[in-house]
Amino acid sequence: MICTGGFQTASVIVKALEAGDCDAVSAARPLVAINDLVEVFRSDDAPAAHRETPHYNAWKDAVEPWLAAPRTRRSFHALFPDVDGW
Repeated sequence: MICTGGFQTASVIVKALEAGDCDAVSAARPLVAINDLVEVFRSDDAPAAHRETPHYNAWKDAVEPWLAAPRTRRSFHALFPDVDGW
């Protein structure tokens, strides 16, 4: 079974896989938006470290003029099952 949706950190993905709740995790939409998603999911603190990389900052600087408003960050977390339920 392939699970999708609600996976925001590597630890949650690993927990779901190790528990046998799914055989694989799909990250299609985020992968399209963030082509180096594997780097971002390495650990729970990896997203913050990723925002410090030269390639992220080059991307940020390149797209800034295209935006109608300043970028904002929004985090999403699984509602069901909760993280402990995985």
